[in-house]
Amino acid sequence: MTQSTTPTYFQKEQFSWDGMYLHYGENRDFIARFKYGRKPYKTWINFLVKNFTVEEYLGLIKNHHMMNGLTPLAALESKGFKSPNRRRWG
Repeated sequence: MTQSTTPTYFQKEQFSWDGMYLHYGENRDFIARFKYGRKPYKTWINFLVKNFTVEEYLGLIKNHHMMNGLTPLAALESKGFKSPNRRRWG
């Protein structure tokens, strides 16, 4: 018997922004860090809600520092995301 899990979709109300880090949900799962320049966190939230499930995104970025995951930006770019700065310049 296989256990099926229902995908969890991002909900905008569950995101929290503290000025540098974007987290999600009650467990405050790490979503991204914005350290320089403009803070396009709202653009990220909109893209995540439209294109990813929670499990899919967190699975992609899990342990990115240990080479078996993607950076948050690379994870979004895998589905066609272009940051506001990149859209402006090309």
